[in-house]
Amino acid sequence: MANLDGYTGHLFEEEVLGRCQATHRGYLQWREAAEAVRKSQPRTKTPVAVKLQSEISRQLGGAVQFYTAVRSTLDVMHGCDGFFEFRGVVATVDLTMNPNKDSGKADIIIHQDDVANLSLLAGRIARELQSKLSRRA
Repeated sequence: MANLDGYTGHLFEEEVLGRCQATHRGYLQWREAAEAVRKSQPRTKTPVAVKLQSEISRQLGGAVQFYTAVRSTLDVMHGCDGFFEFRGVVATVDLTMNPNKDSGKADIIIHQDDVANLSLLAGRIARELQSKLSRRA
């Protein structure tokens, strides 16, 4: 989906999360695709990714890792633009410019408007991680 000014969903994803260096070359199982993503992160994270990771870590009281999957097999085949990892649990995210999209393969759908309030968005992601952590216990 593109706006009239040519701003596309791919540009939105790359601007917010950055671009993974593991490009899509064919189907991989989720675990294999996630491992490729972990090993292929850009040298620097985007300002949004840095702020989200920091705020989620603060809210959870521990270190949270963020991995961008934009343009990787995890993105193309599994519908995840990135994921946050905390104490062995993962919360996946999917960015969209479609204001009507409310579900997908990822745990959390992120709209353009959500990026305007990173503290609120971090809270949603932190709650998802905490919920998964408590179900695992």
